[in-house]
Amino acid sequence: MHCYDVEHLNLILNFCKSNNIPSIVDEIFTGFGRTGTYFAFEQIEQFQFDICCLSKCLTGGYLPLGVTLLSETIINDYKKDHATEVFLHGHSYTGNPLACAVAHKSLQLFEKYQITKLVKQIELGHLQFLKRINNNQSVAKAWVCGSILAVELSTKEESGYYNTIKPQIMTYFMERGIYVRPLGNIIYIIPSYLITKKQLEKIYTCMQSYFKIHGAEV
Repeated sequence: MHCYDVEHLNLILNFCKSNNIPSIVDEIFTGFGRTGTYFAFEQIEQFQFDICCLSKCLTGGYLPLGVTLLSETIINDYKKDHATEVFLHGHSYTGNPLACAVAHKSLQLFEKYQITKLVKQIELGHLQFLKRINNNQSVAKAWVCGSILAVELSTKEESGYYNTIKPQIMTYFMERGIYVRPLGNIIYIIPSYLITKKQLEKIYTCMQSYFKIHGAEV
């Protein structure tokens, strides 16, 4: 998991724009408040995507539904007079009414609970937690982006998805009633927007207790 700053992304996107390269925004994970703004691309000034992919939070995870948004530039390329030149796309579940109804309700709840404010509260909690683990020998790196908290553990192995410490981390947290799916030696927390401070503190405390155990093995 890599988290890029806005300045770096601006350099890439400006290069693409100046060379007429279409920009594809993958907001499947980052969309609907996850990174602090409703969509991650909103943090980039004067940016307009060519293609945007949405899913996951669109239905709150209750039903599978994906949406692809296209700019006028892309759409115009497929506005042809003859059917053989038109981009024909469709499958059995296109426009599934049940999934769309769930998505509609999910979006209403986002507005009702003002999710960006809720994400900000979670982000503040994450940032305070970073201060608590500052200079911890078990932690190689830690960062926060909106409601996302990621902690990379120091290990004797190469850091990455296939680091063998993953099962140990999962077992430790599961035994304490917390479900995590670490990326190798990287523990990432992406809580529900409605999580309470008490529940967040339980996660933080569990992480710190695990760091103490892991620290003796580093």
